[in-house]
Amino acid sequence: TWHDYPLGPGYGNPNLQAHIMDPTFHQKFLAQAQNASAMVRQLSGEQRTEIWMGETGGCYNSGHNTTSNAFIDSFWYLQVMAGFAANGHSGFCRQSFIGGNYELVDKETHVPNPDYYSLAIFNRLMGEKVLWVDAKEEDAKNLGASNSVQEQVSVWAHCARKEDNGNNNNNNNTSSNLTTEKKEK
Repeated sequence: TWHDYPLGPGYGNPNLQAHIMDPTFHQKFLAQAQNASAMVRQLSGEQRTEIWMGETGGCYNSGHNTTSNAFIDSFWYLQVMAGFAANGHSGFCRQSFIGGNYELVDKETHVPNPDYYSLAIFNRLMGEKVLWVDAKEEDAKNLGASNSVQEQVSVWAHCARKEDNGNNNNNNNTSSNLTTEKKEK
């Protein structure tokens, strides 16, 4: 396992919400996941040791009230759960179930925070096999987007759970409505 808090401090970070909504910011964290997976594969050889994100909550120092325990945080959470799965991680542990401002369940009311539901939906719908998908660059150009489509939207696809049939998509779109295209590897 390894741990990281890629969004920085929960308080005193004027860019926290911007970082949560910026797919390019998440690419740095996902690149670390890819590097960690490659290192474990290299060191474990044929043993195929599992790698887990053992502790994260997005931002450290107990997160930020009304941000890391609010709906906006689900953009970060869904992005990294899918990205870590795509990069060979078989487990992803949230820093705390109850406690801090990055908790999944509010410590005082015992009401689940939005990330609890994101986790529940992700686990219910997204199977173990990750598919490779790519957002179409021409869609961004046709919509007059000034940035690359990869800077605006992240798309992840997984085969459905064994008891279901089909594929499921997790789209984090922070800009225009863009279409995706499945490519066979």
